[in-house]
Amino acid sequence: MGQMAQRLVQALGPRRVKDQPEQTSLGYCWHRVEQYVGVGAPLRFWWKQLPNADVLYENLQLVYRIGPWTEGRLRLQGVHDLRQLVNEPRFAHSAQEVLAAIGRAAVHELAQWGAEPPALLTFFQPEQLMFLDLETTGLAPAQPLFLVGVATLAEDDLWVDQYLARNESEEGAVLAAAAQRVKGHPVVCTFNGKSFDLPYLQQRSWFWRQPWDWHPWQVDLLTPSRRRYRYVLEDCRLETLCHQVLGRSRTADIPGALIPAQYRQFTEEGDWGLMEPILRHNAEDLVALSFLLEHLYSPAAPSLVERQGQVG
Repeated sequence: MGQMAQRLVQALGPRRVKDQPEQTSLGYCWHRVEQYVGVGAPLRFWWKQLPNADVLYENLQLVYRIGPWTEGRLRLQGVHDLRQLVNEPRFAHSAQEVLAAIGRAAVHELAQWGAEPPALLTFFQPEQLMFLDLETTGLAPAQPLFLVGVATLAEDDLWVDQYLARNESEEGAVLAAAAQRVKGHPVVCTFNGKSFDLPYLQQRSWFWRQPWDWHPWQVDLLTPSRRRYRYVLEDCRLETLCHQVLGRSRTADIPGALIPAQYRQFTEEGDWGLMEPILRHNAEDLVALSFLLEHLYSPAAPSLVERQGQVG
């Protein structure tokens, strides 16, 4: 089992700090806080190894109409820096826009133009990053969500906050509590969050007539996971990546497809034994995201083929 997998196994033994009802402007929900001691240290170390934001000046393809072929031609002509393009009439206007965006750390624009997360994360501190994962009663925002899980770094520890609706009437309180918790975090890391988690949160907030003013820059790990593993794994679900890439088997984990039905059973019977596997599933997803972020964007990360002798 690889070093990252060993860290992941070690991580899944949290110290519970809080487990009690929490009052919000929309009533009560359940709030659980867990501390994963030392789990943040590898991510913090990885963060220090990220390239300086100056590497953005070397990415000529951030400029409109410059693709791989044009970039190669420009480099043969001695153009290796965006700042050199301001003297090229064909590219001057777009180059100036990109340079201005770098100057004001406009990560949303730079990401849209093709800048990769490692270069953009250097504009932030590790404490500003938040991991996010939802549990919902269905796949469409017309159906309520019931659990919002977030994780943040504090020194060398990973802290997981989970806001639970013990019944569907507490969904508004979950959203109100989560809206307060995410403030101050301009970067969010998710798995399919661009298409699912963030739109779901926003639409459920509209349902409760609650403003959702959090618009972070998103690092969605589904896209790079598919880019790297879509042809070598049977699928790119987070559970599959957790096992075959990170080396962590979740055989005792509740399958995601069963979570909505088990939650409904919990609301009918009030048996916390039904809820605990769901809370654990959500927490494990958040911890896995922290390791997957490091793995996918680490230049020294071994490929799946190189790891086959380690994963078990």
